[in-house]
Amino acid sequence: MVVLKAIGRFFARIGRWIRDTAWVQPLLIVGAIFGLIFSIPYIVNGIKSASKEGDPADKYYSKTKLSWTGADKKTSEVQKLFSYIEDPDNPENATMKQKYGEKFFIAFVIEDCPDCENNYYGLETLQKNWNKKNTEFQVPENSIVKDFKLATIYVDSKEKSGDKDLYFSKYISGNKSTCEYNEFFQDASTLHNPYRDNIGADENYYDSVFSYENTFTTPTLMLIDMTGECSYAQNSGLSEILFKIEGREGGTGKTAKYDLARTLWDCWNHEGKFSKSYVAK
Repeated sequence: MVVLKAIGRFFARIGRWIRDTAWVQPLLIVGAIFGLIFSIPYIVNGIKSASKEGDPADKYYSKTKLSWTGADKKTSEVQKLFSYIEDPDNPENATMKQKYGEKFFIAFVIEDCPDCENNYYGLETLQKNWNKKNTEFQVPENSIVKDFKLATIYVDSKEKSGDKDLYFSKYISGNKSTCEYNEFFQDASTLHNPYRDNIGADENYYDSVFSYENTFTTPTLMLIDMTGECSYAQNSGLSEILFKIEGREGGTGKTAKYDLARTLWDCWNHEGKFSKSYVAK
């Protein structure tokens, strides 16, 4: 108790000294102002970090995000995935083949994208309920592929040095003269699948979506299927392409997450029901 009183008297004396010494007060005020100014960047970064960590969609996509590190040397994870898709039997692509197998989704997203968030609700719900007994998402025993696989590519990621170009437009899509994976995107622009046919889109529509002028549409969700089970899959395995998805009842967002999951399940199984224009026969 005596110690606490002594500590209290010590701080009281300091307070009286500051009060009675006029020249100290402006210094303290100026010091406080500069302290606040210098701390602003840390406060802003802290808010951004907390916001990003609190974004469930970004947190979900980040778990399957492919790295752009080594893009200038063609050794990034993104480029390795495209290399595997183009030549799955090449021994150099064994790592990607083991990781993703013969059938998987690729999500092309950007940060702070409401439509990407909409698709996230369907993807996460499908993954959580994937192959659970007594659910509509149970994989048949005779299926070649039984696991849910997703690779995520952030289209808006930029180089950290130099001209700070977008990785995607510089090393992946670019323009028609520099595109490293021109054959794959040609497949994408000419793909005929139930989604495209059901909405009645022509090739000009797909050409505009997969433009080579840095206007790649996000979100874009592709299904790669190399199993041979899909009759209209391209040589690259590209079989289905979706953008912002809707449930069969037309719902979107968190409240329609199970309906969105059904859309993706239909897509996975090539049932042709996942277009909002689908009409049961």
